[in-house]
Amino acid sequence: TFRIGSSYKKSFDRSFYYLIQSYKSMKFNLCGKAFIQWILPQKMFLIMKLTLILLTICLHVGAKSFSQNINLSGKNIPLEDVFSAIEKQSGYFFFYKYNDLKQARPINIHIKNSTIEQALTKSLSGQPFTYSISNKTVIITRKRVVPAALQDTILTVKGRVVDGQSPPKVLPGVSIKLKGKTNGTVSDKDGNFTLKAVKNDILMFSMLGFKTVEVRVGSAAYKEIVLTEEQRGLDEVVVVGYGEVTRRDLTGAVASVNMKDLEKMPVVRVDQMLQGRIAGVDLISAGGEPGGGTSVRIRGTRSINADNEPLYVVDGIIDAGSLSDINPADIESIQVLKDASSTAIYGSRGANGVIIITTKKGMPGKDVFTYNTEAGFAQLPRYLDMMNAREYAEMVNENTLLSNPNAVNLPYPDAASLGEGTNWTKEVTRVAPYNNHTISVSGGVPSLRYYVSGNYANQKGVIKASGFERYQGRLNLDKTFSQKLRGGVRLNYSSTVTENNKVDIGSNEGWWNSTLAIPPVMNVYDGGEDGAGDYEDWNPGWYSGGVINSPVAMVNMMKNTSYRKNLWTNFFLEYEPVKNLKIKSAFSNTNYFLNVSRYDPGELPRRKFLEQGGYAVKQAYTYEKLLSETTISYAKSWADQHKL
Repeated sequence: TFRIGSSYKKSFDRSFYYLIQSYKSMKFNLCGKAFIQWILPQKMFLIMKLTLILLTICLHVGAKSFSQNINLSGKNIPLEDVFSAIEKQSGYFFFYKYNDLKQARPINIHIKNSTIEQALTKSLSGQPFTYSISNKTVIITRKRVVPAALQDTILTVKGRVVDGQSPPKVLPGVSIKLKGKTNGTVSDKDGNFTLKAVKNDILMFSMLGFKTVEVRVGSAAYKEIVLTEEQRGLDEVVVVGYGEVTRRDLTGAVASVNMKDLEKMPVVRVDQMLQGRIAGVDLISAGGEPGGGTSVRIRGTRSINADNEPLYVVDGIIDAGSLSDINPADIESIQVLKDASSTAIYGSRGANGVIIITTKKGMPGKDVFTYNTEAGFAQLPRYLDMMNAREYAEMVNENTLLSNPNAVNLPYPDAASLGEGTNWTKEVTRVAPYNNHTISVSGGVPSLRYYVSGNYANQKGVIKASGFERYQGRLNLDKTFSQKLRGGVRLNYSSTVTENNKVDIGSNEGWWNSTLAIPPVMNVYDGGEDGAGDYEDWNPGWYSGGVINSPVAMVNMMKNTSYRKNLWTNFFLEYEPVKNLKIKSAFSNTNYFLNVSRYDPGELPRRKFLEQGGYAVKQAYTYEKLLSETTISYAKSWADQHKL
């Protein structure tokens, strides 16, 4: 918890800060009265007219009362009170960790007509704290604890940071940190900095738009650090539709995702990687099931009735299928086309935006073998605070008495004996394990490059008897036949098994057997104790009562599984008959198969009660997509300045 002055708030408008201090200390001077009148609801119209004048007077009076001459005297004064007194006399803000200050010892102090630096030095003498002052703000931090063996090696490093121009210009606001440590500082308005370090520490100098520089500390000699501008962003190649352009030549609204930031994200689906990464792109989980899709909206919803999902293009394959069939570790870049340029390239299919995914390719040279594994678990952060069995029974009894004050036979005569009862959400949820394994090999020679990968992912659902399992493989080949002809192959195969969720947590449609609506007085088993007897099927809260399939019975007895297989293939040839003129022809094929199997056994409580017997459904879907494209492009530049 951070604290500014004697208030817990993180930031204040300066004028209101002093008004609050006056109000808290009950010193009703002109500022305090104006503030109290301002917050009172009475006579609001008149106060609104006078607010600007009164605040101006407050600021004027407050400014007059601050002084650089600090006078303090007392014994056993808490350090927090000392800071508060200095704050009132000087007009400086204090910023510190509240919990750290609890460890400070009370002090005896007597200072007269001292500067704020002298007052702070005297106050912190013998305390494990130090201070720094920047723009009327005093920052209190703990002193760095240095082992005795290193006491003699502490160096005070000073220097200046400039850019690489001629003549050089100073760079204020450069972040200077010790690599692997928490110590750091920022260069001032003249580019100067001062930082304590140990010999052989590494100083990291970083600033937006400049390359990060690392300097090893060898001595306390004055250092001049030169930062050079970072130009990579302008030269970055961006994939747009059927071609590529550099970032500096881009005119449309295209967002790129930095894949290095996503390498360690434990996700199974590609669209989950985009959450919170791109401005103007909203991702909402459709159902939260393992392997389940997300609803993607680029720059909002465009239609009430029509589909609002963007168009996905994977290695040139348009609308290739489900993103759960792609291994996120295989992706090299993701580009999002957000404006009208997407419709200019893909027509009406791109009206909701286009997400272009390019997978990795092999590089000439040494073969690279990579194995990556991830493991973890998922669980509910908390359970909703619902009524227990005793509270529910008391509520039903109260409702009965409200409708019939003379009622004698209450539904639950001994409500207090029911205790906690059944938490149905806890009964059907679990700590769900997750593991993901990827192995890849890439490399080749200049004339033939390859990338081969395999993936296995298994994600159990937080709700029991739900989960997602995937086997996936990819092959990317690039062949250069001659200086004018090259070709390639992109192949992706996936086989997934999804255990679909079978229970209702809280929707209106299935409220009568929802885990949030079933009364806690209903037991899991009709024998009363866990595992005793058959599944309890009588729901007393369903109107006047009725037989249902409890969530536990559905989780343990019902089967609902989806099996999906998908094969994507893409072949292309590119020929350059004359310099700068390229003709590219591509052919892609998508084979998709889906099988859904569901079985409700006749022993399910409600089916057994109605004597309906078992119920089985088996559905199969299959389709094939063919796509052939031929494009002609011409690109020429003159003097590295003019391009066509």
